[in-house]
Amino acid sequence: GGSADFPPTRFQVSNVRSGTGAVNVVPGVLEADFNLRYSPALTHEEIVERVESALARRGLDWEVAWQHSAAPFLTREGTLVEAAKAAVREAALAHANVRRSVGDRAVRKVVVVPNRIVNVVL
Repeated sequence: GGSADFPPTRFQVSNVRSGTGAVNVVPGVLEADFNLRYSPALTHEEIVERVESALARRGLDWEVAWQHSAAPFLTREGTLVEAAKAAVREAALAHANVRRSVGDRAVRKVVVVPNRIVNVVL
């Protein structure tokens, strides 16, 4: 389930591979790459347990190669967020005359302070 700060956990399939390409052969293996996007209400270990339990209940021959790439975080209003907002305001005023072409991408900076993270997008 979700919360006021985060949507429910999302399962996103990014790639599926199976078979040899022949239309008259039933594939013996299916491989899929997927992402699970979850909130800080769950841990990586809880997600692994839930997925593996669901697979085991179905009596399938399965294998999952887990790759944990990022933990979810929630930074509440406070000193860190206020400092980030002030830095953005200051940077925006200092560079108010700078023009960027339409194709420029947003500049991202992730600042990590123990137990606190802020993602600033300019």
